Amino acid sequence: MSDEPTLSISWSSLRTHEECRMRGRLMRAGKKSPVQDIRGYFPGTVVDRVMRAWLDSDDHPSGLMVDMVAEVMAAEEAKAVDKGDGVIRWRSKNDRAEVAAFCRELVIRLEPILQKEVLPYDFEPAKWFRTPIAIPGLEHGSVRRVDLIGEMDILVNAHGRWAVWDLKGTRDDNYWRKTLGQLTFYDTAVAAMFGEATSRAGLIQPMCTEAVKEVLITDEERRVLLSRIVSMAHDIWRKEDTTFRRDDGGCFQPFVCAVKHACPRFQVPRRISPTQMQDMADALR
Repeated sequence: MSDEPTLSISWSSLRTHEECRMRGRLMRAGKKSPVQDIRGYFPGTVVDRVMRAWLDSDDHPSGLMVDMVAEVMAAEEAKAVDKGDGVIRWRSKNDRAEVAAFCRELVIRLEPILQKEVLPYDFEPAKWFRTPIAIPGLEHGSVRRVDLIGEMDILVNAHGRWAVWDLKGTRDDNYWRKTLGQLTFYDTAVAAMFGEATSRAGLIQPMCTEAVKEVLITDEERRVLLSRIVSMAHDIWRKEDTTFRRDDGGCFQPFVCAVKHACPRFQVPRRISPTQMQDMADALR
């Protein structure tokens, strides 16, 4: 039995680890920059918070979500600064007003979807979870625990059958293809919590042509996800989580990496070779 603390893995940490192990390591160490630009995520955050508040209300009054947008935008701007989550750099003098208009239009389209897919059933918005699963350890035949953690936008119990819905503020009709891993992660967490996988899973994407995009999660996709979780856990347990991203995409673009300021790759003189930089990273193990 290992004396190390139980490893917690979220969908975002899994994806970050696979993109750049060093970035994942620094994010777990709390090195995220408090001045990262979060403008790209902000509309999605606003409509998510509006939806949660509306679903938490007693009678879900029609039209209320539209009236909530301005208040929620102001609150989320302030909260981002107070919590050190980042700052919002508006792209133009009209950008804030355009984001507000986008959010209002989205929640107008969202309300009838929630009335059909969520309100008739037992549901829980912003379902936070921490659930253990058992995976192979480093030693042959050993088993270790990891905790899957995260937050589902909406978890629905439709007469004993589970459904997970994720709200996306996108206009891209093909964006759902990028979310299959995230939905499979939530499906795996549901199975760990309740003993059975989801019967339905998908995106609520009101600004797209197909406003409700349901996906089929296969057993093969579940096996692939589990292998990714095992690979990440083994990297961390072996302390093999200090390698840099192999290509430069995402590293040298401004405001992309939230831990660039703390990364050894950018804290060494340019005369040091890539091999020497990797040796310095290896010394952190």
